[in-house]
Amino acid sequence: MSVSVRLLISQFTTIGDGMNDESEIPLSDDEFLELIQKCQAGDPMAGEEFFRRYNPHLKRCIRRYLTSPALRVIYDSNDIMNSVLRRFWGRKEDITFSNFLEFQAYMSQIVQNRIKQANIKLCNELSARRKLNGAGDELRDISENELAQELIIRVRENLTEEEWKLFEEVKLKNKSFVEIAAKSEVGEDAIRKRFNKIYEKIKIRVGVDDLL
Repeated sequence: MSVSVRLLISQFTTIGDGMNDESEIPLSDDEFLELIQKCQAGDPMAGEEFFRRYNPHLKRCIRRYLTSPALRVIYDSNDIMNSVLRRFWGRKEDITFSNFLEFQAYMSQIVQNRIKQANIKLCNELSARRKLNGAGDELRDISENELAQELIIRVRENLTEEEWKLFEEVKLKNKSFVEIAAKSEVGEDAIRKRFNKIYEKIKIRVGVDDLL
């Protein structure tokens, strides 16, 4: 296993903080419930307000549960959050909450379920491919670290040298687009767009574009 692969896997096993600090709730219960009702009614401005106020809470919750080394090779908290919010706002029936903490618990459960389902699907797919290629014993379960290692190798094989360098900077070295742009001849937006294209390419070619 290469040094970069070991480092990437070790970084992907870090657990983030939960969203449990009640003092950080940015709206009163009444204001929160009013905002939720407006969002459920399809008010776009309310949706933007909700996202601005509550996405930090959701991201912390997601980082708490997004611990699978294999899954974190591909996805980050933004991917999971977008998937969770699409499903929540896409529900036909309205769900009522008496306060923010009830909503918090509900969303935490959705986050856990989405991550669990995606991780199971990813492990099953990569494990099946590995066994099909004769790379593993069919009677032995493949560990998540082994799956992460194989997934990283597969990602590397599908990227050019330039694409891999950017992927490595963002995923392995955990650098922001601002930091990367500061040492580049192009701006932050261009770096972000380039990485997003690489991201979509990886999801399609590696076969994990529909996990969420």
